[in-house]
Amino acid sequence: MNDYKNVYIISYKNNGSWPDVLDLSMKRFKKQGFKTKTIEGYNLKKHPEIARNHVVYLNLVDKVLPYIKKQNIKDGFLLAEDDAYVSDIVTPEFL
Repeated sequence: MNDYKNVYIISYKNNGSWPDVLDLSMKRFKKQGFKTKTIEGYNLKKHPEIARNHVVYLNLVDKVLPYIKKQNIKDGFLLAEDDAYVSDIVTPEFL
C-alpha cells in the first residue's frame, strides 16, 4: 500500500509545545491537498549526545520507520521536516 495522500512531518516538542513553523508547514501541505501526521522526533536539547548532523538520520531510523512499519505502508510515503514548504506543483495527484 502506498500513502501519498498523507505527509508525515517530523518535528519535536520544546517545553511540551510544537514549534510555530510546524503549523505553517501543515497549513501549506493541507492547502496542497494532503493530510498531515506529525511524528515526534528527538529534541536536541533533551538529547545532547546526538550530534546535529546525526539527528535527521536518527529520527528516520528510530522514529519514522517504526511508525511506517506499524501502518503497513510498503510502496512509498512522503516525509518532510517541520520547516518544509512545498512548491505549488506538489500535490497527491502529482506524486
